[in-house]
Amino acid sequence: LTTEAFNKIFFLPQNNWPGIITALSKSLDEKHISIYLNDSKLFTFADSLGWTHAFPRASKENENQDLLSLVEANLGANKANYYLDRSYSLETTVGKEGEIKHRLRVSYVNRSPSDTFPAGKYKNRMRIYLPFGSKITSVLWGESNKTGEISGFVDYGRAGYSILLELSPKEQTTLVLDYSVPVKLEFNNGKASYKLNIIKQAGTLKDPLQWTITYPISYQLVSDQAKAIGPQEQTISTDLSVDRSFEVEFKK
Repeated sequence: LTTEAFNKIFFLPQNNWPGIITALSKSLDEKHISIYLNDSKLFTFADSLGWTHAFPRASKENENQDLLSLVEANLGANKANYYLDRSYSLETTVGKEGEIKHRLRVSYVNRSPSDTFPAGKYKNRMRIYLPFGSKITSVLWGESNKTGEISGFVDYGRAGYSILLELSPKEQTTLVLDYSVPVKLEFNNGKASYKLNIIKQAGTLKDPLQWTITYPISYQLVSDQAKAIGPQEQTISTDLSVDRSFEVEFKK
């Protein structure tokens, strides 16, 4: 397969190269192609361009930044992913003392026509990565309370949680996660900034994403990245075709 792919690329007429370069660049940005190189210098260079898609480890530079990453693995020995639609809604609440809490909703639709291969049940081993010290307080899968079934781990200096979720053909269900993070707004000269990084899973498409942030009446939002939908509420509607980074600034 690799040989045929390279033959198709490198033996095309020169006038096709601009389109090839554009397609490769888009695939790298959207994590449909990832690069690994044995040469450490070249790998470092590729990593600096964001082409390796290495998961961001915790560091002093990002210790005050919020993070969310969902990684799914299909354990069903089928191709149910092809029939899957998903969308994300993240509701962030800022408390009076600057504390941060979240409610994440992930809506799934399994369009598989039957259990016959390549379609079928979607057996999803999901891993949720959050800032170290985060705590998931509630897990709902449709009408089922799955809080007791989630297990924790630590990786990349992040808090991780793992749970198995199953979605039958023609079924639609929403995962609801309530969690808190150790990130807190720290005001300096009456101003504080909050940054949220959402890391896309490699290979996924343009899953819709809506982020809503609610804050106390004593706070005023100065940045205009979000759209006002209420007196103390802002929202951003986008997708996860690439990693997303949101930053808002408050004053009081």
